[in-house]
Amino acid sequence: SGRHIVVVGDDFGQMFDIDVIGRCLVSRTYLPATPCCVSVHDDSNFAVGTKDGKICILSRIASDNSKLFGHQSEVVSISYHPRVKGLLVSGSNDRTLRIWDTRTLSCLDIVKNPSAPIQVQWSPSGNWLCVKYEMESQFFRYGSN
Repeated sequence: SGRHIVVVGDDFGQMFDIDVIGRCLVSRTYLPATPCCVSVHDDSNFAVGTKDGKICILSRIASDNSKLFGHQSEVVSISYHPRVKGLLVSGSNDRTLRIWDTRTLSCLDIVKNPSAPIQVQWSPSGNWLCVKYEMESQFFRYGSN
C-alpha cells in the first residue's frame, strides 16, 4: 500500500503514513515515558517499549491506547510475531523476556535470563525466537508449527 510507520521523539510517538505518491499524514500520541524501541504490527498498530519498563500499544485509528505492565526496568527490544495476531515478545534490562497477547493485554510467559537481552526477534516463520545478549545469541523453538 506504500505506507511506512515510524516513531520518533523524547516523549511522544509519531506515525508517518506515506502514500505511493509521497503525501505524508502525521498523527502524534504522547507517551508516559521516553521510548527505547518500537515494533510495527500492521498498518494501524505499533508497540513502543519505554525506559520505565512499560510497553505502550498505540493505534493510528483508535484513540484508546493501552499499556502492558510487568518489566521492572527499561524495555530494550520488542518484536511482534509475524503470523500470530497480537503476539509480542519483549526483552528488558530486568533480565527477562516476556511473551504478551496485546489483544487481551496479558503476559503469557516470562523467561528469566542470567543477563539482559540486547535484541529479540522472531524468525520470519515465527517458529523461532532469537535473543541476542552481549556475548552470545540463543534460539528458542516456539509453538508447534
